[in-house]
Amino acid sequence: MDACFPLWAETGVSRSGVFIDALHLNHRAPDDTASASVVTQARQTSLFAIAFGQGWQPDRSLELCRAGLECLTGPALRGDGRPGARIDASGDGLIDTSTSAETGFELLRTHARILANLPELSDRAEAGSVALRAALSQGAMDAEEAAPASDMPTELAWAEAWPERYDRARLREAAGRLPEALAPAPAWRVFEIIDWLWRAGRLGEDVAGEQLSEAYLRALADMDDTGRLSHGEDREHHARDQALALRAHLAMMESRLCPGADRSAALAFDTLMDENLTFEGGWIARHGADGLPLDQDMPAGLGLDIAGAFLRLLEGVEA
Repeated sequence: MDACFPLWAETGVSRSGVFIDALHLNHRAPDDTASASVVTQARQTSLFAIAFGQGWQPDRSLELCRAGLECLTGPALRGDGRPGARIDASGDGLIDTSTSAETGFELLRTHARILANLPELSDRAEAGSVALRAALSQGAMDAEEAAPASDMPTELAWAEAWPERYDRARLREAAGRLPEALAPAPAWRVFEIIDWLWRAGRLGEDVAGEQLSEAYLRALADMDDTGRLSHGEDREHHARDQALALRAHLAMMESRLCPGADRSAALAFDTLMDENLTFEGGWIARHGADGLPLDQDMPAGLGLDIAGAFLRLLEGVEA
């Protein structure tokens, strides 16, 4: 299938490969600035690796993936493989993020995707993987040190990046703690939990289907008749939540836990396509959720969320 690169891919990467993000990676629970920047750089590079694997603009995706990898294994990492620098347009601003397990596993996952899709970069990616695994093994970035609130994304990153060492019982334990957060959770949090469980392959296994379906139906009640979350007017947050909702609808549809999820998924797809994406390429356009043109390029973190939702829908690839 033909696909053009997202606007943020064309405009948000400097010549040195540095990913310039206009929006915090996680707007609800701000991470350390350096850690968030490194993770954003890693996820963007992962998408280029997946694009290469799908045959989308192979020359361009190889070029951008090489630049991103150079950036991640250069100023982003110390000699021992631990993330230790802020990624910004200038390349300076060294900040120690060596205690971030989630950041470390996100980087390791990026190397794994490069190894799977781009043999041209395998030597550099393998060297980065060896350094990261050594740092993780030393315990400085071990998952036990991660805060309980980040257990699920950290466990997911570890399970994908280092499956031969990973104990899947840990993922089951992390998933088992999520139902406690369902009852009082707002719609976006319910969708986020559903998405995590789906990515982990635990949807419907560790969480009672009835409990999850009830939370999902409550979340749907917070959406308007066009399938949009109605909690605020912020354009960027709105589109992020829309992409998250689409992933949750797809998860519930695939798991068959809630009849009607297919209709919600189709509605979310149409709304997101109409409001945020160009029809021709299926990628992000220069207009927002209100249908008005944006006065600047789409923030990169938002691009990652939307692109990930559509990669999952169109190709069955978790990005």
